[in-house]
Amino acid sequence: MIIIELLVLEDVEKMKRKIMQSVIAKEFDKKFDNGEDISQYLDFSKSIKVNDFEKKITKTKKINVDFPETILVLLDKEAHTTKS
Repeated sequence: MIIIELLVLEDVEKMKRKIMQSVIAKEFDKKFDNGEDISQYLDFSKSIKVNDFEKKITKTKKINVDFPETILVLLDKEAHTTKS
């Protein structure tokens, strides 16, 4: 019974992909900017809730790294040149 359910779910996903329409980026942007419904062009199968997304993005880990002084000087120079 579990195998049958998995096959049915796979079939549903395939059907969703077939139903989902394609559109070029300019058309998509125009529809979005005009406030039109663009859901037919989106794949929601891998979507996540905003709160879950924020948890993934803001997850940080602190580390300590020792660099030779010459590398730090080069990093500082690069930071100053890319700042502008």
